[in-house]
Amino acid sequence: MSGRCRVRLNRVCSTVALAILGAGVAAVIPVLRIFGRKIVGLTPDFTPTRVVDWHAGAGVVRLELDSFTRAQGEYRVWWDQRRGHAGIGGVLAVNDDRRTVDRELLDVYGVAPRSRVEWTGQVHVGPEQLGLPWSEVAVETELGPAPAWYFPGEGTTWVVHIHGIRVSRLSPLRGVPLFARLGHHSLVISYRGDGDGPPAPGAASMLGLTEWRDVEAAIDHALAHGAGRIILVGWSLGGGMALLASERARNRGAITGMVLVAPATSWRETILHGARASHVPAWLGRSVITLLGSRRGSRILGGADAIDFDALDWSARPDRVRVPTLVMHSPDDDEIPIELSRRFASLNPSVDLVELPGAFHTLEWNRDPKAFDGEITSWVRRLVEGRR
Repeated sequence: MSGRCRVRLNRVCSTVALAILGAGVAAVIPVLRIFGRKIVGLTPDFTPTRVVDWHAGAGVVRLELDSFTRAQGEYRVWWDQRRGHAGIGGVLAVNDDRRTVDRELLDVYGVAPRSRVEWTGQVHVGPEQLGLPWSEVAVETELGPAPAWYFPGEGTTWVVHIHGIRVSRLSPLRGVPLFARLGHHSLVISYRGDGDGPPAPGAASMLGLTEWRDVEAAIDHALAHGAGRIILVGWSLGGGMALLASERARNRGAITGMVLVAPATSWRETILHGARASHVPAWLGRSVITLLGSRRGSRILGGADAIDFDALDWSARPDRVRVPTLVMHSPDDDEIPIELSRRFASLNPSVDLVELPGAFHTLEWNRDPKAFDGEITSWVRRLVEGRR
């Protein structure tokens, strides 16, 4: 999952509930298939934002008002199959009666959008936008080469950045500059099924259960090119992938720390939370989890193989995490409840939790980049100096 690519599980649940009411009991399996595919499917599902007025010359855009377009911070909108995009800055004016918001236009590429745009937290359109030296490299995975962006640093600390589900490596570029200021190398990876990396078997996500092997391959790449210590930075699903790599990777001994942004520490609870938020019958969420948990059921729902939800739950068993870990999570996350990270931190003494209010899922940096960068910078310095 990812911030405001608007793959909203509660929206999916609402669609499923309406389908059940409209089609009857005979439609339960097809409806469960829709729900399941929305969980493990790899195709982004954006909910468009309506453009009311576009004044590029004046540097202002008027959009329909909702909880996302009202939020402070920096974002990016995309349109025309991502051929056009624009940076969105601060809120200039809000009209609650007309349900509109005026915001700064920071930059515009492409012909102006006609009516609707995709609102996302992916503020960067490529590695060159960071103004840092970089190169394209290939990480050799068990399924074939996976492209990655490498940002050189000093010393032997390498940071491997892992994005969430149904987004690309553009998303974690937000975290690269702070590590560059610390002098560390950064490797922003792709992985199976994300559109840049090799195709995923079954054309479906395993929610990290197989994808973590591509993180292992990225660590191999870093070690082969001079890395002495590895810090994993995982966003949403990428957080779960980092956790699995820290437990299972053959090179896990090189991992000295992890930074997890709104991590998926319990997919079972996340799915059930989405169902509850939309007032969907509890049996629906439980049924999808049960089906995805078996090979036959998973394939009925469009999955690739059985998903072991116990292996993807770090919020139920104490002392599972042995690597120093920093979690950045907003109490206003609309997809992964903050309670999961609180429980995760309480069960694992090696985990520090920083709560950044006012941000939706994985939009902590967008809401307050100064606070986000500052907290991670201080923590990483303590880690490197051996004080964490």
